[in-house]
Amino acid sequence: MKWLKYIWMFSLCFILVACGNSLTQPSLESDLEDAVLKLEKSKGGGQGNGILRMNYVTRFSWDQLFIFGPGTSLDKMEQALGFEWPDGEALAADLKEGEDLLVFVKEDKVVRYVHFKGTQGDFAEWPKSLSPSHAVFQGVSEKGSMVIRPVSSFE
Repeated sequence: MKWLKYIWMFSLCFILVACGNSLTQPSLESDLEDAVLKLEKSKGGGQGNGILRMNYVTRFSWDQLFIFGPGTSLDKMEQALGFEWPDGEALAADLKEGEDLLVFVKEDKVVRYVHFKGTQGDFAEWPKSLSPSHAVFQGVSEKGSMVIRPVSSFE
């Protein structure tokens, strides 16, 4: 009877470990907001180095990041993604001015998305995908508010 208990415990641990890798980061929205706030405070020599590295904010595996703004059609989204994403239409329709949809993709499948309602800054729409090593952002002041742009856009 004791061996059944050990088998059950081993099975439970195995299932939890296996499922743990597929769970997405539940705190991503707040983690991203915190990173943007730190980016805002870094201006003028405050906290941080003035850079937001998306792969430091995320704790799940992804290979492409797409940033869509208000008014992006489903066709444009799917063209950028390279595959159909039926959920995208409703999500894009909900975007208001100053909001962004950040879509994380792994192996041609959406693994996580964030409806970012930035109170500290607004992500600039980016027409191409960003890999984890290129999803590095800097805040710049435009018309009195902070716009978060990929560092590669300054090259």
